[in-house]
This record gives sequence, structure tokens and C-alpha cells, in this order.
Amino acid sequence: MAANTDSAPIPLGPWRHKKCYTITDCDQPYVTVNHAGRLGNKMCQYASLYLLRHLFGVRVSTLDEMYTTLDKIFKNIVTPVKKPACFVGKPKGISYMGLYDKLYRTAAQVLSNTSSSFIPEPLLNTSYHIYDYPRPQDLLLEHRKLIQSLFKFRDEVMENAILNINNALRSFNATYHHRDFPIVTVHVRRTDYEKHMKNLFNLTQLNKHYYTNAFKFYKKRLKRPLFLVASDDPKWCRENLLAKDVIVIASKVPAEDMAAMTLGDHHIISYGTFSFMGALLGNGNITHPLTTNPRYRFVKCIKSPVFHNVPRSKKQSYYKRR
Repeated sequence: MAANTDSAPIPLGPWRHKKCYTITDCDQPYVTVNHAGRLGNKMCQYASLYLLRHLFGVRVSTLDEMYTTLDKIFKNIVTPVKKPACFVGKPKGISYMGLYDKLYRTAAQVLSNTSSSFIPEPLLNTSYHIYDYPRPQDLLLEHRKLIQSLFKFRDEVMENAILNINNALRSFNATYHHRDFPIVTVHVRRTDYEKHMKNLFNLTQLNKHYYTNAFKFYKKRLKRPLFLVASDDPKWCRENLLAKDVIVIASKVPAEDMAAMTLGDHHIISYGTFSFMGALLGNGNITHPLTTNPRYRFVKCIKSPVFHNVPRSKKQSYYKRR
């Protein structure tokens, strides 16, 4: 999601004001973001909002509904919750890309008139509410370490995720912390997604061919990888993907599945923010379905050595690396 500017690109921050915002800066404009959606959406929206503060130094606030959901799972949700006493007025609606572009252009103009790396004045004179569902995957992946630092799982969630993995590894006489093979986590989303993908992007469900191609991708690059599958449809996974090196986690708690995904050495993802955020919080490479449909543009701008597009069908017989 590169900024649409006519001039040469300026270095992306983090830029900082000479004075950092505190809880007493209640007269300053602020930015909030849509809180709707499930866990993956909320994580993506929170991370996207935090990036605006990190890159442009703007004042941000989390809506109470988002904070309540994330705080139950993560122990370090730090952005302030929007309260009437300090976040006054009704913010103006805007898309994430629209606000990002506005901030990018304004910062470029301000910095062109100073030799300092600090922004001497606020970039906004109006408060904004981001009304869409931001998922700037190129930016999030570029700042992977920063995003990882934003989401530290609560101990109970992580302990249960490791327990689920260890139960799945019993037949290998191994545990997550005691093994001699790499783990590739696999996310398979099916039950609530078919109509959504068809209506929004004219895409069909991923079938076993994509996952088989992704397994081959890693088998060519890793020694004895084990594929650990998390899914909302474990029955389909056992019927279509199960093999001697493919096992399915028996979990019904999304937060625990998310935590388990982050523990992989590498990742195979499907469409959606849940898949992407689980892989983003982990380490290593990420494979994504190779999609040429122009209506699905979320990964178009990603140019990372760890992100790989893998064929989703038999007809696509090549790997495309971004």
C-alpha cells in the first residue's frame, strides 16, 4: 500500500514530534479505527492504527469494544481507550489508505522545509475515524518485529496453545520444546468464508491442491518438516490433508489457534486476516495462495524475501516469489 505521491519517496519514519503526546494533550486531534470484525480483523486494525502513531507521530485511540476483546488475549494493549473527557468531538470518517496518503504527503512537505528528523508541528488539524477494515499487509510485514512486540499473549492462552501442540506431537514422541524437526503451521479457514470470498473477490474456496503445493514448497527447502494444521473445519482437514507428516490440532478456541500459529518456524496461510496475523507474529517464511484476480489486491505490493505466492491449483504449475 505505497503512498500515491508524485515526488520521490521520503524515508518512512518513525518520525516524532518534539513533544510526545501524553494523557494531558486532550486538545490535540486524534485517530480511531473501526472495531468491527473478528479477532484477525481487530488485530489488523489495531496494528494498522499503531503504525500511524509509529510512522507519523499522530495521536491515536482504541475504541472500548476493541480494547476489551484484545485485552482478554494479550497483556500489552497499550494505546489509550477513547474516553469523552480527553478525546472530544466527533471525528471525520476516512479510509485508512486515504488517511495514510494524507499523512505521508503532509509529512513530506513539512520535512522538506527542515533538516531535523523531528516533526515540529502536528500533521493533523482534524480528528479522524477510520471506517474501513485496514490490512496494509505490505506495511505490516515491513514492520514485522514492531508488530510482534504489540501482541504478547497472556500466559494462559500461550500455555494452552503449547499444550495443544504437545498433544498433537505425542505420536512423534516429541514436544514443542523438544524436537529435531521444523514445524510449519498451516491455517485452513472454511466454514464461514465461502460466500464472503465469492461476493467480495470472486474467489472460490481453497482446495487441497494449494496446501499440497505449499507442502512441496517447504519439503524442497527444509529437512523433515512437520505440518501442524489449525482450522475451523478439522474434519475436512483430516479427510483431505492428513499424512504421516501432517497433523491437525484439536482446538476450538480461536485465540489458542492464533497463539499456536505464531509458534511455527514457517507458515502456510489461507485468505484472511486471521491467517496473516498468525504468520506475521511468527518467524520464518510465509506462503500465500497465488491469486491473479484483480479484485483481490491485498498482497499485490508485498516485496519481501520471506513472502511467497504458491499455486492454488494444478493448473498453476510455478512458484512466484515476491
